[in-house]
Amino acid sequence: MQRQQTEREELQEQLKRKYQPQIKEQKAIISQIEYELEQLERQYQQDMLDLEEWKKKANEERNAKINRLENEQRKRVAELDGINSKLKNLNKEKRELDSLKLEWNKQQQALAAEKKTQAEVIGKEEKEEQRRISSIKTEYEADMQKELHSQGADTERLQDIANQLAQLEKELSFIKENATLVIEYQKDKRDLIDRIPGWQREHDEQKRLLQLERETLRVETSSLQEKIDLLNKEWEEAEENVRELQKNLEAYSKIPAYDWYKPHQDIFRSENTQTMQTTKTCMELIDELTRQANQFTQVQSKLRKEVNLFTGHFDEDNTFKFRVKFNEDWEYVRFADELHDFVEEHRIDEYIRRINNEHWDTFKRISMDTSMLTSSEDDIQDVIREINKGFATCNFVGVIQRIEMKVEESSNRVVNILREIQKYYHDYGYDLSPETNLFSSAKEQLVKEEAITLLRTFIKEIHAYRYDSIRLYDSFELRFRIVENGNDTGFIEKIANVGRKEPTFW
Repeated sequence: MQRQQTEREELQEQLKRKYQPQIKEQKAIISQIEYELEQLERQYQQDMLDLEEWKKKANEERNAKINRLENEQRKRVAELDGINSKLKNLNKEKRELDSLKLEWNKQQQALAAEKKTQAEVIGKEEKEEQRRISSIKTEYEADMQKELHSQGADTERLQDIANQLAQLEKELSFIKENATLVIEYQKDKRDLIDRIPGWQREHDEQKRLLQLERETLRVETSSLQEKIDLLNKEWEEAEENVRELQKNLEAYSKIPAYDWYKPHQDIFRSENTQTMQTTKTCMELIDELTRQANQFTQVQSKLRKEVNLFTGHFDEDNTFKFRVKFNEDWEYVRFADELHDFVEEHRIDEYIRRINNEHWDTFKRISMDTSMLTSSEDDIQDVIREINKGFATCNFVGVIQRIEMKVEESSNRVVNILREIQKYYHDYGYDLSPETNLFSSAKEQLVKEEAITLLRTFIKEIHAYRYDSIRLYDSFELRFRIVENGNDTGFIEKIANVGRKEPTFW
């Protein structure tokens, strides 16, 4: 009874104040981890399927992009060839224009040189002719002056007229001499000089077209280069994706080497595959699975420690039928679930009610047994009174003048606690009943707690008691009083050597 009471008390305190929140927390953590682990495993399987699909799509997209790039490249090459052809034509026309311009310059230079040479020759001949004419003229004029002077003419006036005529002749001669040159100049002017502005305009137009073609070529080349750079970037990204997919495939192939794979390998089978979208890579999922598995292992270890610590307070044959020995991890989890349900469903209240019923039955039975034990007290008192009357009427021989007996309350601690239980049951019987009734008081819970305290004290005294049973004479104390030779012993428990000079007391 003491062991059961101790277990009840410890269980009630531990479940209410310590283990209930810890077990609830551990169960929630385990449930969350199991759910996340299952979700991660499903997600990982979906990622593996997506990985194959992505790889296939990546290859298709890469081939399509390569084909588009090649077509675009051929198109751009054709455009470049056309542009180069136009540039060649423009360059050819420019070279022809430059050649014509150079030829025209050469002709101009040759013409100028020829004109210069002819002018020099004509100048020399003219000078010689002029010197000859001047010499003849001088001689003629001198002769004429002499003749006119001899005839009385105005020679000075004649000289002025002659000078004017000479000047006019000079000019007429110059005009006559250069008439051919003027005609050639007019011809050259019509054929070359007058066409120079048109040639210049054509040259400027060709130069403008060339500049426009160059700018168009630059823009198209820049655009083509941007497209090429973009395609190269997409190509590099596709290559990087392929490398990442390859790394993920290699990581996936190494999954069986992980400790957490074997217990969950059925989930990775193809028939268990479920579709689920995720932005995480295979390696990230594997790392997360590993972290979750490690966390799950730590939680399991903590759960085993807490369960062992909890069950260490119970014997195998405990009141609550709790299992106290476990071998497998699932047994710890099941115990935690059962204990959680035990707390959530308030089964402890049922045990408390049952224990209170047992306490009430025990209290009632002890009270009844104590009543039976003490029911003979009045009879014993009557017997003692009759004996004392007999002693009072007897004429003792010798030195004894008086003998008297009386009954006192027992000093036996077990008997005293039994009397207290009997009195407590008599005073608070309605409050000790299992169910609350009309006669229960407001102190019902306090009364039950004090009753349990009395039972604990009773159990403690029983264990300290030297005997296996309580006998009738344990319920009272018998005292003796003897007056002998004028000596009064008073009421004592035992006496010996009555009739001697000095009685001996025990």
